[in-house]
Amino acid sequence: MIRSLVNSYKLSAAVIVARQFLEKSRAEGFETGEPAKTALSLVGRAWDSNPPIFRGEHGHRPFKLVIAATGFAEGILNPAYEISEKYTFFLCLGQILNVIENHGHTFSLHEVDRLLIKDVSRVYFDFAKEGADTPFAEEVAALIDEYGKSKQ
Repeated sequence: MIRSLVNSYKLSAAVIVARQFLEKSRAEGFETGEPAKTALSLVGRAWDSNPPIFRGEHGHRPFKLVIAATGFAEGILNPAYEISEKYTFFLCLGQILNVIENHGHTFSLHEVDRLLIKDVSRVYFDFAKEGADTPFAEEVAALIDEYGKSKQ
């Protein structure tokens, strides 16, 4: 019973994180659909793809940011999503990886987190390579550049 409650809490926390990144992207003009529904779908699919990992059956449960990142990676790989949605997931995943890189030392990350970060990083960089030569990628790059300048 308690294990089930903890699993529900961890899943919910990751969905909230993913929703927050999607809401931020939506406010910046990127396609997200309905952030709450999209976040639940992405994180739910990631969770369902490997329940023993996310339930902590082999030790520690992954950190909520890492679970959300896994959801965005699943979305990038899912052919059901439009390319514009995949670029939004790509941007959100990049932001999460940036947070983890810059602040990961303040989180209690475990080996399972490191393995999942390695996996989602591979998805992130593979998608970046695949999309580098498309017109939409050029548009996204311009938006990212504009966003970066506005934050300086």
